[in-house]
Amino acid sequence: MKKYCKAHPAAGSFFVTCLVLLVFAALMTAVQILEGAYVGSFGQLLLSVLMYTFLSFCVVYPFVLTAAEAVLLFTKPSKQTALGFDAITLILGCLLTPLYGSIMDIIYTADFDQTLYNTELHTPIFSEAVPTVIVLLLCGLIGYLILSLIDANHLPPLVIVGAIAGMYLACGTMIVWCIQMAEHFSFFMILLPLNVLMIAARTIRDTIRTWNAASHPTPVTGHPVLLLVRTVLTKSALWPVLALVAALPLLGILLCILVLFGQQPNDMIRAWTETADWTLSQQIPPQNLVRDDHYLCTVAAGGDPKVVKPLRKGIRKNHTIIVNRQLCIANAFEQILEEKTPRLHRHVRHFYDTYGFPIAKLIHTPAAADLVYFIMKPLEWVFLVVLYLTDLHPEDRIALQYTGKTLKDFRATQEG
Repeated sequence: MKKYCKAHPAAGSFFVTCLVLLVFAALMTAVQILEGAYVGSFGQLLLSVLMYTFLSFCVVYPFVLTAAEAVLLFTKPSKQTALGFDAITLILGCLLTPLYGSIMDIIYTADFDQTLYNTELHTPIFSEAVPTVIVLLLCGLIGYLILSLIDANHLPPLVIVGAIAGMYLACGTMIVWCIQMAEHFSFFMILLPLNVLMIAARTIRDTIRTWNAASHPTPVTGHPVLLLVRTVLTKSALWPVLALVAALPLLGILLCILVLFGQQPNDMIRAWTETADWTLSQQIPPQNLVRDDHYLCTVAAGGDPKVVKPLRKGIRKNHTIIVNRQLCIANAFEQILEEKTPRLHRHVRHFYDTYGFPIAKLIHTPAAADLVYFIMKPLEWVFLVVLYLTDLHPEDRIALQYTGKTLKDFRATQEG
């Protein structure tokens, strides 16, 4: 193992870091045991170790990698070590960043015009412009791979400048992402961009160092203009500036190609502005609705509209909900119980609070909401029969549910 770690520094570092995280998980579990959280259950103990290991991997390890990239930026690592750390950082960053966003309640499939619930946030990148953003990032990745996998002395200077220009485009995209995230700042959401910027800076620096370490004779013959161009290109100190100039025509070429595939010329800007809830957003979204713990409210709001047939918006506990006829009938039936048989109503309410709320937490998809809607249909018919047998104006009572008005107010308005 020691020989392998010496031969593969990045893999060895990864192994050591995972070992440290496992030790951290064991220590956290030991603290829980000392506090009396466990009573000797081996399964519970194993589950705790696994949970803390996963938590450490998702929360601690990204910071470890970021610290490692910062160290590599200010040292002279071998190309193999740098490639190993970069691969781990980029792959994990691409996997964990969407996870962090989900924890923040970002709905990546929801554009600014979609109605969301509770604390959910719209996507920070306009879905129609996502291909443009992906192409810019891929351009940077290609530039990085060219400079990292091929010795700079085996590349024409113009290719190096083009590769650096591609990395600039990706870095610019990452910077805009960080600005976009500032509205709902989370350090976890900018870890990947921060690492990308450090990787790009180090790669450019190492490329220039590699070029300068070898001798490159200055051309002395040829057309004066071409001689001047070749002389400028062979001066590695100018490459970052030349790449900045080359980034504009490269961006223009990429946008022209994207237009041929259906993208709009201004999608690079629309990606960030045709959004809601974020720093660069210029769209006003519909107001978020509150998805209630009442599982019939969840059905009305979350089911397929063709199935659950939502009627309108209503008010429950001082917040807006979506109501359908099934929900109104059920609530009207509860009113009748409360008015006619208060004791029975208390028992029914207790049963509903005990079993209804857990059911509501399981309704996460339109299909689940539709299933509950169909299961409740027979009860809905029973409720409706009871309403027509006990109330003089059952349809008025049903229509007034979740409007904030009572039958007395309604009838007083009609008489007035």
